[in-house]
Amino acid sequence: MVVCLYDKYLAKKKKYRISEKLLLSICAIGGVFGFYIFSRIIHHKNRDKKFLLFMYPILIAWLFIGILIVV
Repeated sequence: MVVCLYDKYLAKKKKYRISEKLLLSICAIGGVFGFYIFSRIIHHKNRDKKFLLFMYPILIAWLFIGILIVV
């Protein structure tokens, strides 16, 4: 996910970052799987408990929606 990589780049350069609200919005509209995979690979937002508190329910909701579509 490009946004995840870009936010990590900005974090390393200590520049103005992408807001968590925007990151969570992107996750909510369907980018949660890409963000989850990339966050594990590049170790981005893994320790931010506030962010994970909102990201995991979004992930579970999309998994549930996927199961409903398949079944």
